[in-house]
Amino acid sequence: MGFLDSLRGIFKQQPAQASVPTAPSTNSFAEVRERLKLEKEKRLASVYPECGKIVGQIKDEYGALKDTVLALEGKQPSQEQFENIALQMRENFLKRMPPLLAVQFPQKIDYDSVRAFHSAVFNDMAQITKVVSDNRYLFGLYKEGMESFAGRMKKIGELADALRAKILEKSEDAEAFDEAEAVLAEAEEALRRKQDNEARERALSDALKLKEDAAEKQAESWGRDRALLDRGRQELFAVEDAITRKRDALAARLMPLQRVFRKVERNAGEKTLAEAARAYADAPVDALLADDGVRLESVMKAAKAYVEDLKQDAVIDEMLSGKILQDASALKREEAIREEKRKSLAPYYEQEARLKDAKKAKDEASSEFQRTCEKTAYLLNEFEGKRKHAEEKASALLGAKVILKA
Repeated sequence: MGFLDSLRGIFKQQPAQASVPTAPSTNSFAEVRERLKLEKEKRLASVYPECGKIVGQIKDEYGALKDTVLALEGKQPSQEQFENIALQMRENFLKRMPPLLAVQFPQKIDYDSVRAFHSAVFNDMAQITKVVSDNRYLFGLYKEGMESFAGRMKKIGELADALRAKILEKSEDAEAFDEAEAVLAEAEEALRRKQDNEARERALSDALKLKEDAAEKQAESWGRDRALLDRGRQELFAVEDAITRKRDALAARLMPLQRVFRKVERNAGEKTLAEAARAYADAPVDALLADDGVRLESVMKAAKAYVEDLKQDAVIDEMLSGKILQDASALKREEAIREEKRKSLAPYYEQEARLKDAKKAKDEASSEFQRTCEKTAYLLNEFEGKRKHAEEKASALLGAKVILKA
């Protein structure tokens, strides 16, 4: 198979399974990885001397190839009538070639390094071929130099094919170790995910305990104070009911004067009286509760001129006599009691809200903890499957039963 053929199929063979003794060995992932590395080197080492020799020869040929490229810089084209084209192509060729000749040679000879080096040379040759194709007239214009270049390329291709042949000799073993390493890495990653989730599970367990304790303390405190809140609510409801009844009663007494107040508003000679009359027309009870007595007297005296019946007149008299103001004062006192009662109950409402928040936080923490526990079980099962697979692969290659530490 030629150099430019792809490497497809190099690593597709299945390795022969070694017999597995019954005596198991328990190792960490790092220990098993190291054992596999040593065993891999032992099995593949027989091709290293020849690979090293070929790599050295390829290095020499690359050096000669560079010299050939550099030599083109001082040469004149063989056909002067094409000098401009020749110089343009040569410049392009010389510009694009150096990076492709800067291939990295392996620092040491082992299978992975040689395989990677062969791949790099393969790709290099393909790109160099593309550069030559883009400047194909160089072969006619710089015949001697380009023939030397082609000869070096051919030699590198032959050496690369020889290197590939040595790679193929151990491809079955190499693939087996690569696969074992990949499976081992998957199992180790599964172990890491499981351990991370277990750490999260422990943290959530601690957090849940704190939230359970907080909810329990809130519940204990609330158990003592709930009766106080219930009694306070009943008292507040009674006060609010009394306020509603008194407001309704005042509203009913003042309602007949609404039209009278509108007339006062429309016919008031000055702004203050008009605003006061409008307030009594819009919301008579609120206007009465906010009145300092001065506005009330001016509005009621003005209203006298617009009464339509005796009932309206009687209400105005009650307003001026102070009787309705007394009822309004009683309503103010009830509203003040209501505000005090609300303030006294505020801490209990806050405590009730804190208890609800504590229960909610506990329930959310419990749900999250449960989900994490379920995930831990799933990850454990996943890890066990991957660990078993990795143990089987390692055992087959090492010739001894391997047990991976979790």
